[in-house]
Amino acid sequence: MPTQSLTQARLSPITEWQIVLTQLLKTHYGLALNDTPFSDEQTIRTSIHAGLTLSEALNSLVDKYNLQRIDQVAFYCDPTPYISAYDIQRARRSTGLAASH
Repeated sequence: MPTQSLTQARLSPITEWQIVLTQLLKTHYGLALNDTPFSDEQTIRTSIHAGLTLSEALNSLVDKYNLQRIDQVAFYCDPTPYISAYDIQRARRSTGLAASH
């Protein structure tokens, strides 16, 4: 079994959320995890227990604080401030939490 898979197996869902959120916040909003309520593990735990996906939880923060993405340029349409499943998959790959193909 690859080392990466072993590492993933040992991570708690809260730790995985923290890793992915750190990457997403930095890349797409220019924020650190500590700049958000997600720096508190209880906030993440509450989101998970409520059945929210990571994107739903983060996008609710985007709505609440009117966050704007810093990584988009509008060519043909207005850019969206929201995180997509594709953004999350890219963050998981870049942090080593998902295999890159």
